Amino acid sequence: MRRQLALIPVLVLVLGACTQGASPVTSEVPNDPSSTRFALADDVGDLPGRLAILDQDGNISVIDPDGSNRIGITDDHGSAAYFQPIWSPDSGSLAWGQIDSNGFSVGIGDLGGGDTRSIPMSDLPFYLYWSPDGESVGVLHNGAGGTIDFELVDVSEGTTTVRGRGAPFYFSWSPEGDELVAHIESRRFETVSRGEDSKDLGPTDPGYLAPFWTEAGIFHLVSDELVVATDQSGTTPLLSVPGPVAFVVNDQGTRVAVQSIGEDGSVTVGLQGIPEISLNSVIVFDVGTGEVETLSRSPAVGFYWSGDGESLLSLLPNGSSGEVTPLVWRSGSGTLELAPFTPAGSYFRDVLPFFPQYAQSLSYWSPDGSAFAYTGEVDGQRGVWVQRLNSSNPTLVSEGSWVVWSSG
Repeated sequence: MRRQLALIPVLVLVLGACTQGASPVTSEVPNDPSSTRFALADDVGDLPGRLAILDQDGNISVIDPDGSNRIGITDDHGSAAYFQPIWSPDSGSLAWGQIDSNGFSVGIGDLGGGDTRSIPMSDLPFYLYWSPDGESVGVLHNGAGGTIDFELVDVSEGTTTVRGRGAPFYFSWSPEGDELVAHIESRRFETVSRGEDSKDLGPTDPGYLAPFWTEAGIFHLVSDELVVATDQSGTTPLLSVPGPVAFVVNDQGTRVAVQSIGEDGSVTVGLQGIPEISLNSVIVFDVGTGEVETLSRSPAVGFYWSGDGESLLSLLPNGSSGEVTPLVWRSGSGTLELAPFTPAGSYFRDVLPFFPQYAQSLSYWSPDGSAFAYTGEVDGQRGVWVQRLNSSNPTLVSEGSWVVWSSG
C-alpha cells in the first residue's frame, strides 16, 4: 500500500453482473430523518470511549468525547513528528508512526502509565494495524527497490521481523490474531504467521484492495466473484463483480458494503438470484439472506461499519468543493443524512485512496454506535468534531488533524 499506489482509483470502481439464479431480493432504503430513533439531543458528554487525536501542536493526546480530561501522550513535537495514532484492541494502548533524531520508529504508549516506547524501523511506518489479541502490530513502510515491507512488531518484546514484501500490500488479521491474510502485488494471496513461512492460498483477482478475515471466513475476489472462504466449507460465491470493486465487511462477517461506479445505469448482483442495483451507488449485501439494499444513488468517498455491525457511515461528496455529507444506515431504521463537512487534508491524502484497508484498523464510531468523530471544517471552523446520530449538528470538541475512537 505505497502512498502513490492505490489499486482502485478513487471513485472509479466497477461492479459487474451475475447471470444465474432465482428471484431477485432488492430493496431501496428510505431516507427518514424524522425517525423517532433520531430524537434531537446536542450534548456529547455522556458518550462512551475515548478519542485519540493529533492536536494542534502535532502531539498525540487522548480526550473524552466532549474534549475534557485531556491526557498528553507526547509533548515534544518540536523534536519529533507523529503520525496516525491508533488504539489497541483493548483500548489500553496506542501505536503510531514516528520520526525523530534517532530516525524512524513505531511508538507505543500505555494509557495506564509509564513511558512511551520507540521501536526502530528502517523507514517511516505509513500504516499500522494491531492484531486482535494485542500482541503484535502489523506495519507497512517503504522498502528497497520501490517495494513495500510488511514488518511485524512484537509489542511486549519490542522486536520486529520483516514478514513480507510487495507493492501494493494489503492485509487482514485473523480473528484470533495469530496470522493474517495478504493481497500482494494485485496477484498474490497468502497467509502470514508470526513464525512460519507464508502459505499460498491460490488465485485471487487484482480488482480489489484489502481482503477481510472475519469469524465468517475470508472475503476476497476470485474469477470476478466476491467470495467467502472457510476451512470447513471451502469457497462460497456471494456476488458476481467483474472489474474493480470496493467492499468493506463488518466485523461479524454478516454484511458487506459494496460500491460500484460505471457508465451505464444498472448492474446485476446475486446470491441464488439476480437482483439489480444501480451503478454509482452504495449498497449493503446481507450474507445470510442474499438481500441487497441500496443506500445511496450516488457514490461515496469511503464507508465504515460500526463495531456492532449494524450501522454503516458513508461519506458522499458534494461536488468539487471537497465537502461531504455523512449518510448513516442502520439496520431496520433506514438512512439519515447529517450535517456536511470538509474533511481534513490527512483524510483525503492518507485514508481515502485506501479506505477498505483503514476500515479494519481504526474506528470513527463510538463504542455504542450512537455517534462518530471526524477532523475537518464546519462553517469555517476546523478541528475535531463529534456527531451524534440524534443531533442536528456536530460538536467541536478540540483542535486537531487526526481522530480515532476507542472500542471501549
